Amino acid sequence: IMTKKMTPTARYHRYLERVADGRIPTGAAVKASVDRTLAFLKDPEIYLDTKALDAFGAFSEAFIIADGHDTQGQNVRLMPWQVWVLGSIIALKWKADDAPVLKESYCEVARGAGKSCMAAVLALWWAVEEPGITVNVLAGKLDQAAIIVGSVKSLLGSTDAHNLEYTETKYEVKLGNSTIVALAAKV
Repeated sequence: IMTKKMTPTARYHRYLERVADGRIPTGAAVKASVDRTLAFLKDPEIYLDTKALDAFGAFSEAFIIADGHDTQGQNVRLMPWQVWVLGSIIALKWKADDAPVLKESYCEVARGAGKSCMAAVLALWWAVEEPGITVNVLAGKLDQAAIIVGSVKSLLGSTDAHNLEYTETKYEVKLGNSTIVALAAKV
């Protein structure tokens, strides 16, 4: 049976629906966060920017995983929870001014579950979509933050689909007039 590939927007809504009705089992914190997202979507002052969400999906899927992960060599395909988390960050907006609803986000995820790739794709999206931005990648130690910057470099080197020119050092990537930089959160 052939199935049509779902858009990121459709995947976003399907994840919310399946967590809400219990088809995707989650802990209480994820369930509460999904309920909060559903409340945002019902708020008449908030909208989901489906154009941005779908564009982000296409942007991310043009990259190839090249960092030694077990999916190395495959195009990035965000997992349903990643589509929801990143979609909420990127595409939940206030109708009055198109500003993001979420000003800060915290995501606690188990080891090996796709955090580095997810953070790298988000950093690249912001660097491209918000020219002149500095994306600070924070971790307890500088070398930990450098892992994400390394993932950014791996993604950039994986494809020329986006035709992005960049320069790099161990702790920084300059992409046009945007910068992605690793920083230690602790001094």
